[in-house]
Amino acid sequence: MSKQPKPKDSTPDKPDTSVVSSRTSLAQAIVIILVTVGLFFGLLEGGLALFGVQPVLQEDDPFVGFALNVPLFIPSQGVMTTAPNKKDFFNQQSFAKEKPPNTYRIFCLGGSTTYGVPTMTRPRFPAGSVSFCR
Repeated sequence: MSKQPKPKDSTPDKPDTSVVSSRTSLAQAIVIILVTVGLFFGLLEGGLALFGVQPVLQEDDPFVGFALNVPLFIPSQGVMTTAPNKKDFFNQQSFAKEKPPNTYRIFCLGGSTTYGVPTMTRPRFPAGSVSFCR
């Protein structure tokens, strides 16, 4: 007696479950990885905040004034002043936040000589220009 192979079930409306289950397990793996990484960095940020660790941008400007999210001037009681983390690279300046009527604002752009290097004498170029315009 020889065994005869069983005929395959050839019903066309039966979906292949192996493809569906592999897609589901891949999606589950991706979700698990994303949740794990998110939890890790969330707990790390929370722990650092609890211990009082401040971001470097609050004390220093590693982009030397070229980061769009770190302003050069910050508002303080109706006056715009140079941000504390920019004082190593920019002169301390302040001006009214709202410009009075019939006035002009002059901003001097330049390199180290505009800042006053190498002489570091007073008055520097922008201050001299402002007094000349008056």
